[in-house]
Amino acid sequence: MHNPAQPLTARRIVCLASLAVAVVAFWSLRTLYWSQVHEAPFSDLLDYVLVGRNIHTNFFWGRSADYPTYYAPITPAFIAASLELGGERHFELAFRLFVQTVAFAGALLLGREIAKTTRQPLLGIALVLVVAFCRPSIFWSYKLGTEAVSEALLLLTAALALCAVRTGRWLPALLSGVVGLALALNRPQFFPAVFLMGFVLAASHALSAGWRSQDYRTIIARFSRQFACFGIGTLLVWTPWVARNYAVTHDLVLIGTSSAESFLWESGGASIGKTPYQSLTLSDGSVITEFGLPALRRRVAHLRTDAERNKEMQLVANAWLRENWREMPALIARRLAVFATTTGASGLTTVPRERLFVPTSRLPAGLAHALNSVLLDKSAATSALAIVGVIMAVLVLRGAGLILAILAVAPVLMASLVISIERAVESLISLQLWLALFAVVSLVTVSLKAMRPKIRPPHAESTQKAS
Repeated sequence: MHNPAQPLTARRIVCLASLAVAVVAFWSLRTLYWSQVHEAPFSDLLDYVLVGRNIHTNFFWGRSADYPTYYAPITPAFIAASLELGGERHFELAFRLFVQTVAFAGALLLGREIAKTTRQPLLGIALVLVVAFCRPSIFWSYKLGTEAVSEALLLLTAALALCAVRTGRWLPALLSGVVGLALALNRPQFFPAVFLMGFVLAASHALSAGWRSQDYRTIIARFSRQFACFGIGTLLVWTPWVARNYAVTHDLVLIGTSSAESFLWESGGASIGKTPYQSLTLSDGSVITEFGLPALRRRVAHLRTDAERNKEMQLVANAWLRENWREMPALIARRLAVFATTTGASGLTTVPRERLFVPTSRLPAGLAHALNSVLLDKSAATSALAIVGVIMAVLVLRGAGLILAILAVAPVLMASLVISIERAVESLISLQLWLALFAVVSLVTVSLKAMRPKIRPPHAESTQKAS
């Protein structure tokens, strides 16, 4: 909102107009896309709906009695809340509005923090514009899956963490722990990033006045206070989930029980090395001779709960890693190349991801083509620029930049340890696109400064002659 005490300069007019475009584009593009798409939940999406219904109906946070802890709770909790808000008839629309409201708020808050940190309001508004026009963000906003929820929680986590770094207050640190842990529970690839973020958040606050101006006890106290606030925030979300899982399984289940299956999703325990093996010996002495995920699932089907099945699957994963660890660096490199260059839903869709808008009676063909043309997406070039943006952000923005770098890069590295599907990094694309833009802006700024002629002020020349 415009402050009457400040004159409407050309720069402020540009900022206000850009922000208005971002707000209108965010909601209009999403609602237009929702009106054109008709896709019933299936596969993982349907599983999340089933868990959400169980939560809403009888507060059972599992899919069934034999799968009580397989699915992480965050996306099903959003679905359960949407069932309460919209009823059975309108819960899908309620879910989309709910999740995108969180994403919109996160984008606005993160844009605000970027503007304050960089002292360049247009960079903050650019973040909102990037999210508004981001093709994968619009695409996943329709689906009842973890991708849209992850993007929303990622933006909000980053905003709260940057606010904690800037202000040094305890409440943003605590809330960043709450939202960050929800993000990590929703997609476990974010766990290392969230806790690294908490450490940097606390360290940035502790060192904000510099090493030399503070006693080491003051530094430790400032760090401990902020990290404790962050840690309490994580426990507020994590403790109920772990306690519930222990009550159900009598075992310590920190996240969910799909981790081992995810690790074995592609190989199924088979060799990825140059010398294939015909059998795999586990640490308990048992031997596997039939590979592939369906065969491994049949092997553990007699076990009562998913926690027991996951333990047995973990033995297979450990044995597979012992046999194939030499091939892992090359496999990780190939996966990172896929993440950097490939876009797609990895089969979790029946509608196109690349061409979102189609001509209808209400949407002329020219306008549909124009909308598809202006949408933003990942490419090899933007991925390379995002890496440059990560480096520039750390150098220029220090603690805030390091937090953005951690949240944008660490989940990609974690995903590369587990799986190759490009869908694993779709929720990160909007943040990475902004980092690519930040790289371009930073490089242009540095180049202009280098090209600017060094002109000495007149008084300096007169002083030199007098001497």
